[in-house]
Amino acid sequence: MREVDNSPLRAWGIILVVVAVLVIAYPLSFGPMFWLCSDPSNRVGHDLKSKAFLVVYDPVIWMMQSGPQPLRGLVTRYFQFWEK
Repeated sequence: MREVDNSPLRAWGIILVVVAVLVIAYPLSFGPMFWLCSDPSNRVGHDLKSKAFLVVYDPVIWMMQSGPQPLRGLVTRYFQFWEK
C-alpha cells in the first residue's frame, strides 16, 4: 500500500497552486461576467447583478481606468472583446 505524504512542503505546494489559479482566474473571469451582467434580455436581478459586478471587479475596473498604461491597455482590449 502506498504511504500518504503529509509533509508541510506538500501542503504549501497545494496552497500555492490554488492561490495561483485564483490570481489568474479572477481577472480572466471579468470579461464573461461583464457579458452576463450586461445582457439586456436577462431582466431577472439585472440591477443587483450589476451592483455585485461593480463591487467584485472594482480592482479590475480601477486597473482599466487608472492603472499603469501597459496594463490599462491590456485590460481595456480584453474588456472590449467581451462588450456587445
